[in-house]
Amino acid sequence: MKKNRMTSPVHITPSTSPSMKNKQRGAMLLDNMIAIGFVAVVLIGIVAAIPTISYKMNLVEFQKQEARIASETFNWKKRRSNYQGVSMTKLCDRQLLDESICGAAGDGKAANPFGGDWTVTGIAGHYEVTATLSNLDGETGRLFDVADSLAPSTRLQCASSDSCGSIRGAGTKTLTMVH
Repeated sequence: MKKNRMTSPVHITPSTSPSMKNKQRGAMLLDNMIAIGFVAVVLIGIVAAIPTISYKMNLVEFQKQEARIASETFNWKKRRSNYQGVSMTKLCDRQLLDESICGAAGDGKAANPFGGDWTVTGIAGHYEVTATLSNLDGETGRLFDVADSLAPSTRLQCASSDSCGSIRGAGTKTLTMVH
């Protein structure tokens, strides 16, 4: 006689052995390392560009300030016969220029974006705006770049500071623009 046994159905599950899980973890680790490497390269590029970006931003602000000083010096003259007597202190005292250009003392000292001073000197039929470029010490190429960027706005409207009679001091820490 045969015995009738009740058998339960057999369920077959896919292999979830520990070795398979470890293989998948390694792939995720590799993907994360690639992503971290990519982010690191991008961050290094950004950090390396910071000095250049900072210089360009300062140059743009320097040009704006010099143009504002030139404009307000012209406005100061009004119907006077010449520019004699004009100075940064007078322009600041009359509130023709704001504190970002005048500085805390109202005399243009340590007020330009390159850490230097602004000076205005009236000379008969014209005036001179002088800027010191303290933070560009030893950066001759950038000193010439600053001079070249301002040459077109000077009295003779030169294309370059190389042979311009209305800009002096190209390549040095003191730049004088004649207007």
